[in-house]
Amino acid sequence: DRELAQRALVARMLARSHTLDADGPPTPSQLAAFEGHAKAAMAGLQGWAELVSADQVLVDTRQAPGSAQRRRGHPGLLQEAPTVGNLVGGEPGTPLHAPIVEPVFQNERATLNVRLMLLPEELQRIVDRQALPEGWVAAVIDGAGRVVARRPAQERHVGGSATPELLHLMAQRREGLVQTTSLDGTAVTGYFSTTPQGWTYATAMPRSGVGPRLPRSEEHTSELQSRVDISYAV
Repeated sequence: DRELAQRALVARMLARSHTLDADGPPTPSQLAAFEGHAKAAMAGLQGWAELVSADQVLVDTRQAPGSAQRRRGHPGLLQEAPTVGNLVGGEPGTPLHAPIVEPVFQNERATLNVRLMLLPEELQRIVDRQALPEGWVAAVIDGAGRVVARRPAQERHVGGSATPELLHLMAQRREGLVQTTSLDGTAVTGYFSTTPQGWTYATAMPRSGVGPRLPRSEEHTSELQSRVDISYAV
């Protein structure tokens, strides 16, 4: 939650930058000033920031100043509301990333979007810091059900889909227990919780580790919640 909220706040601040106050398309000097603000705001963060119109990328903090307009054409329809996007990319030259979008309004109409790109490895570090017992699984899953970060074996599973059983329950409720076969082929019992931004953190333990009798749901929920700091994990 904190990682997503931090970037949403940065995007909101950039969208309200005084360099974008004037009516009409931004001038070259305004774009240069905005780019300086965006690079300063991204200091200490991975990923990158973009300013896009309906038909072109105006600023891309990965590019040399002034070169973003020539990089590519139509970036997609403008968002009219703040959005935490799902994992996209992965093709050569564009790593997997999730766009966090804030609209820029002129005369009550969204004319630009600020987009901050979150990289999976930024959330992977949080998952890796969780003190999980050997054999347990933890994963961050985006709003489309794709794995953003995972332990163990994140290299094989990031960008792929969560298990069908988990996806089915995520479509019905925001949190709860799940019994499934993990992406590694192990029978597990787990707990998942979905953030207000629509992303989910799930953790699971091997079913063989709970002994001959599975505990009652309320007991198991308590155990899972006590072993994993779910609120910090996403």
